[in-house]
Amino acid sequence: MKARHYLSFCLIGLFLNFISCKSELGNEVTLSELETSFRTVPDSVKIGVYWYWISNNISKEGVIKDLQSMKEIGINRAFIGNVSLPEVAEGNIKVLSDEWWDIVHTALKTATDLGIEIGFFNGPGWSQSGGPWITDNQSMRYDIDRSNFNLNVGFVPDAPLVISLPENQADVYKFEMSGSGSGNCAVELSSKPYVEYYAEKTLAKMFPTPLPMWKDYLWEEQPLVSDKEQVLDPEKVLDLTSDVYKGVLTCHLPKGQWKVVRYAMKTARVTNAPAAPEATGLEVDKMNSKHLEFHFNAFIGEILKRISEEDRKCFKVTIMDSNETGGMNWTDDMEQKFNPLCDAGNLW
Repeated sequence: MKARHYLSFCLIGLFLNFISCKSELGNEVTLSELETSFRTVPDSVKIGVYWYWISNNISKEGVIKDLQSMKEIGINRAFIGNVSLPEVAEGNIKVLSDEWWDIVHTALKTATDLGIEIGFFNGPGWSQSGGPWITDNQSMRYDIDRSNFNLNVGFVPDAPLVISLPENQADVYKFEMSGSGSGNCAVELSSKPYVEYYAEKTLAKMFPTPLPMWKDYLWEEQPLVSDKEQVLDPEKVLDLTSDVYKGVLTCHLPKGQWKVVRYAMKTARVTNAPAAPEATGLEVDKMNSKHLEFHFNAFIGEILKRISEEDRKCFKVTIMDSNETGGMNWTDDMEQKFNPLCDAGNLW
């Protein structure tokens, strides 16, 4: 009932706007005209639906009847999403098979004939942009140890919260927490400087859904450290990459205390979902235009290539639905792009 009421309110709002437009032109709208417009929606009004093809349960006859029904009740825009739901038994038409492409062609040609605009999700599933054609080196990647696979809250969701205080000589500190909640909390004070919010800044810790909001990833500049002896000198950092062979580091270092840190760019192992097994693969790297173009051509591009322009005149929209794939924090050429910006002071 709630869904029906919501739809009714949407339609009422739609036609109130329609009345308003006509009234501004000086024309009076009669109740009969309103009823006629409500029952027979004019083509100028765009009413769209998400048209899910669920768990491979599709057929030529089915898509034709769906589109004819849409036309009859005034729906003139449909967005096709191929999704797989565990509670629905799998059908026989596998995504990306020859039979599936034949049905896609039928759907587009029928929609073209009926004057219904069609949109396609930009990959199988509703989240987000991936498929079996994406390799590890084209996927979302990160350069930090991963301890968590609840992907939408980051790589290390329990990483400590680091706050940098202005330099001071205090002997006593007061720590207050506002808001409600429960759980254990440990506070550690250190004179050693850290990068403030380092876990959040590397997307190792993210807000869970329905957050984050964009403002949650904007930070003020942290207080400067006056004692330069406590700050790492970049000129003293040694790159030992060439001394690693088959995962083993063999090198000679000058005398002193050294900390060896291994950074490696690895796939985040995130996949598009919810999609059928044959249509599931890694999520594409969102920071690399070359990889994004490859993904686009592998799915949307195949529609353009396989189906004639005449039969797909209805194809107007590419859909990017919800992003539930968490974060990535590195890509192929990030260092080459980052360093010049950093040197020029143009990061923000």
